[in-house]
Amino acid sequence: MVAGFWLLYAVWRSPHRSDLAAYGAFAVPVVALGAGWIGWAWHRATRIPAARNMGGGDLDRVADLLAEAVCEQWNRAAGEGA
Repeated sequence: MVAGFWLLYAVWRSPHRSDLAAYGAFAVPVVALGAGWIGWAWHRATRIPAARNMGGGDLDRVADLLAEAVCEQWNRAAGEGA
């Protein structure tokens, strides 16, 4: 990220920069990519520890609830087709 922002600054300060539209066409994707990387890293950092702290019983309970919901959905779908 630091390198990307440094590159944006270097292009901005360059005497060879011809117009602001070309700079904007360069800067917007760089900033969007940086924001995406930051969001991805933040999401990974906040989600993984919570999953690791889940006990085996919690995961079993969630799996049972999912199985019941899918079974109920399939039974309703089978009843609609008959």
